[in-house]
Amino acid sequence: MGCHAATLSVNDAVTIPSLVVFLLGLGVAMSLWLSGAGNMIGGLKTVFSPRILWALESLLVDTVLQRRLLRQSATRWVIHSLIFLPFVIRFAWGAVALIASWTGARGAWFGALIDKNHPVNALLFDLTGLSVLVGVCAAIARGIATRRQRLPGLPGQDHAALSVIAGVVAIGFVLEGMRMAMTGVSGSAAFLGYAISRAFTAGPALARAYGFVWYLHALLTGAFMAYLPFSRMFHILVAPLALAARAVRRGSHAAHGTGD
Repeated sequence: MGCHAATLSVNDAVTIPSLVVFLLGLGVAMSLWLSGAGNMIGGLKTVFSPRILWALESLLVDTVLQRRLLRQSATRWVIHSLIFLPFVIRFAWGAVALIASWTGARGAWFGALIDKNHPVNALLFDLTGLSVLVGVCAAIARGIATRRQRLPGLPGQDHAALSVIAGVVAIGFVLEGMRMAMTGVSGSAAFLGYAISRAFTAGPALARAYGFVWYLHALLTGAFMAYLPFSRMFHILVAPLALAARAVRRGSHAAHGTGD
């Protein structure tokens, strides 16, 4: 769902095991973060109180728009946004499509959400995929350029996670090109996929190869999902909760006139 409009019924040999490992890792990490009845009860009270507005504001401003990172470094904000925002956009796109399918929605707008060849869908996914690749390359280049400035003892970049992300997207573009060559799509708004499709010739050999490349794409995606809770990139899941909790505490202090 993070990459494509899909249902929750996918049960191939890759999806289920990777999701199980991801959920186990997420459960362990979140149990540590939410350790203590106070944190859990406080979180529930926030959800069912007006304070949820402070948490939602933080999720929008500090997580999606990354205000804190922008204040620290404009360069890091641009690089992080090139990688992070495309996944936010794709996830939102897929979530809307899923909800629309549950409600029985139909019409041209719904077709744009689920049809890979629709101009809006094709252009959006090619632009976001290209953004991720540019962002990963920029992140690795910046990491190499600034590694001598890193304070002793601080961890470096998670090159494994960045490499897997780049691999998932790059192979996704190859798959798109293969699919377009097999189905005879021409002049698509998926400009990069269409350019790649010109390198392939439709036929039985391409159809057989497509299955193997699809599973390579799926395996890399599953590997990233399974690795995420144990990687240094896990902050993309934990940081929003921490920032939301801080916003709630700050709002509560301000409401009671006790300061930050």
